[in-house]
Amino acid sequence: MIRLMFFLLLAIALRCSVASAEERLFEVYRIAKACAGDVEKLCAGVRPGDGRIKACVKEKVSQLSPACLETLLSAAVSDKEPSLKLNPGLTPGLQVHTPNARNYAYCEIAPIIETSHGIFAQFYNTTGTIGPSGGCPAAAFAAIDAKKLGERLSTKIVYMNPTPQSARRHWVMDENWVFAAGETVDFDGVAATWMASMSPPMLLSTIAAPMTPVEIHRQSKYLYRKGSQVFLMRTPDGKAYVMQSYATEVDKSLTFEQLPQLGAKLKLPAGWSFEAKTLTEDLTIDPRNANGVAHIIRDSLHNVYEGCGFDAACNYVP
Repeated sequence: MIRLMFFLLLAIALRCSVASAEERLFEVYRIAKACAGDVEKLCAGVRPGDGRIKACVKEKVSQLSPACLETLLSAAVSDKEPSLKLNPGLTPGLQVHTPNARNYAYCEIAPIIETSHGIFAQFYNTTGTIGPSGGCPAAAFAAIDAKKLGERLSTKIVYMNPTPQSARRHWVMDENWVFAAGETVDFDGVAATWMASMSPPMLLSTIAAPMTPVEIHRQSKYLYRKGSQVFLMRTPDGKAYVMQSYATEVDKSLTFEQLPQLGAKLKLPAGWSFEAKTLTEDLTIDPRNANGVAHIIRDSLHNVYEGCGFDAACNYVP
């Protein structure tokens, strides 16, 4: 009964577009059937009441089974015609090249919407956009109401990166290329270009707990030039994660100039180390050389790194 009440509240909150009581009850039953086992497994021992079960599920959402997650997301996506129509996907021949990427501020807007291929998070990135709404204007991004934007897109879930939206995220490499890009859309004063489509389980894995290694697929290339400083997390088995972006999500005062001393602020697993290193030769990270696989990890301050030493994506391990 407790689980049913939780999912009842969740379903009503997610899918207010469902018209009839009969449809709402069917939605509740569908979610409860798909997710009851997850709640029992992940929240065993959690005392019901005061939102504790709901908080538990939210905290462990990245551990939900694919069947439960897909059911929840299908309830979050409305069948109502969106007032802001997106056309995500690759535009043949379109690429985004940023020749001066170091300390370049950017943000991402990723609504979870249903397409003919299923339910996916569609990532729109501000890198390379120009004009008054280009380059992730701080005030405009912070002012976006994700809930209202979701209503225009007919979804209840719009992932905003960085979060909170008052934070900033910056590239760290010297130059980058994105080889798969599509339309550019103005999201309430923030222009962003489609650059990726990601399944919900993969999206959840990328924002999982800090220091959780994940694999994603991307068509990009990063260049760190000879003489530039790179910021590395080294593993006990000789691999190196190279910082690709830093953010002020956790440490609001973090700046690029502080990155060489970042190790003192990080919570690293036993045997790991942080290092700031000046390159003696160019370093390139190109997942296309490894079947498109990129090895990604976030540190305890939500800075993001890409791994070298796993495959042929990097031209060497720095």
